[in-house]
Parts: sequence; structure tokens; C-alpha cells
Amino acid sequence: GNSAITSYDIEYKNKTDSWELKHATRNISPTNNQANIVDLHPASVYSIRMYSYNDIGKSEASKELTISTEEAQPDGPPMDVTLQAVTSQSIR
Repeated sequence: GNSAITSYDIEYKNKTDSWELKHATRNISPTNNQANIVDLHPASVYSIRMYSYNDIGKSEASKELTISTEEAQPDGPPMDVTLQAVTSQSIR
């Protein structure tokens, strides 16, 4: 329509989940040209879609985008490590 956009919503989900299990970032200002989605999991694939709002109502969903997050370093050091001498020059 011709009415000015008042806000955006971003919905995202794990690629393998249904949209019923989505998360949302709501009421993003139309003057922002970026938004941060936080608390995603490393090495995961997500589907993202957007909606725009004006004084009349809500738009159809945007085209679904697919993104992958990067891998992350381990959360902590190795646990429950045991070593045993096998010979004078080796351990296991």
C-alpha cells in the first residue's frame, strides 16, 4: 500500500523446525537498516523471514532466507582425561 511503514518483525527458526517453533524480533524501527539476532547456536542453519507493518496492517512474509552460523571454539577444556604409561617412550 501507500501508507508509510511503521515497523518490521523478523522471524527465525532452525531450518529443520516448523514455523510454529519460531523466534521473533519485533517492532524494529523502519529507520534502522539493520537488526541483530542473538543467542543463535554455532554451526547451525536458520531460516529467516520478515514482515512489515503500517497503520493498515501486516504484510505477507518476505521470501525465506537461509543462513548458517559459523563454528565456535569448544566451551571448555577436555574433561575426564586419563593417561597411562605404555612404555618408557609412550603413553595412551
